[in-house]
Amino acid sequence: MTHCPVCQTELTQEQISPCSTCGWDLRPYPLAFQIPEQFVQKEQAKLAWAKNMWEQFYQERSQKEAILSNFQSQLSQILSQLANVQAELQQSKAERSQLQADLQQLKEAQASLPPHLLERLNQFEYQSQALKYQKLRCVHTLEGNSRMLSSVAIHPDGQTLVSGSWDKTIKLWHLDTGELIDTFCEHSGLVTCIAISPDGTKLVSGSSDKTIKIWHLDTRKLKLLRTLEGHFGEIESVCFSPDGQIIASGSYDNTIKIWHLDTGKLQRTLKGHPTVVWSVAFSCNGLLTSGGGSDTQVKIWNWETGEIQHTLEGHSKFVSSIAISPNGMTLASGSADNTIKIWDMETRKLLHTLKGLKGLSNCIRSLAFSPDGQVIASVCNDITSASSAYDDTIKLWHMSTGQLLHILKGHSDGISCVAFSPNGELLVSGSSDKTIKIWCLS
Repeated sequence: MTHCPVCQTELTQEQISPCSTCGWDLRPYPLAFQIPEQFVQKEQAKLAWAKNMWEQFYQERSQKEAILSNFQSQLSQILSQLANVQAELQQSKAERSQLQADLQQLKEAQASLPPHLLERLNQFEYQSQALKYQKLRCVHTLEGNSRMLSSVAIHPDGQTLVSGSWDKTIKLWHLDTGELIDTFCEHSGLVTCIAISPDGTKLVSGSSDKTIKIWHLDTRKLKLLRTLEGHFGEIESVCFSPDGQIIASGSYDNTIKIWHLDTGKLQRTLKGHPTVVWSVAFSCNGLLTSGGGSDTQVKIWNWETGEIQHTLEGHSKFVSSIAISPNGMTLASGSADNTIKIWDMETRKLLHTLKGLKGLSNCIRSLAFSPDGQVIASVCNDITSASSAYDDTIKLWHMSTGQLLHILKGHSDGISCVAFSPNGELLVSGSSDKTIKIWCLS
């Protein structure tokens, strides 16, 4: 016998029994012994069964080895991709640090310029931006809501627009054509605010029903993932952290709540405003800012510890809206005192106070920075009562000088929300006139 009759393993001369691979008894029967036919048949049947079982075992083992090999290959690819992402992240951090250093040098260089040259430089920038934004034209008016539009957000791909309304609906629209994609009605109260995650895969919505809903978002539909409960008043503002893993919500119950996106778990409750928190926003370095209440202040939080790091004071009435520039260097706060204040996030100093709404009872309801951070759009609406005095225009401001660049007219009632597209070519506004307008530079 040179091979095992079951697994076909080649046998050595020294090997007698059993087979080192499958364990089959290899001992031969004595030649002088007459083996009964019935016993031979049983042995042959047992051998056939053993061969069949070994073949099955070998086949299953081969399949599992193939699966394991494939898994190891995929794991190697994932680890390689992870290493590449980590390297890119480190490079991005280094580039960001270099950019901040360059910006600081630029600031110092500008500060050292003679006043008349600095003024001429700012005026040149202002005139350039003014010529650009005077080209804005309304290209689509979207209708379909039965009450005021409370919030608009544009997907990072620049193709899809999401809107929230007091008619309790969330709508998806094609940004290029203005075509309605779908309508979703899961909240039992007014939809007061929405926000899209940085990677564009999640949407969060807040409502007067005191709940926050987390949705899976793609370009054609929404899928409700979970509902967060914990506030005792209606939700006024929601936002995502830069990494998209944390949600902050401001409410009529005077608190800010911090939630984990994937688990829906409440991480922390921040208390510091004496009344309603109208607006919350994360900076790109993870600091949380908030405005609201009768304290007329903007608060800058370390949300992980719950500590207030700084308080910005200057408004004479409650702060109704906050926006932070894409580079995280500048904060804009809008107030019921009809002014917008521009703050340096590094020094916490007031840079400009933008005025242009005197005589109206409205407040600055929404602010949006252009992607390059050079322009800010502002809109007004009365968020505390139904007032006959309203501003139905969108104002565009030059950040470096604080001057008014351009005024867009087209809505027939107060405007509640505004947003820039990722490429800066489109501006979207939602109004109490129940319409959304899409404005285009080209």
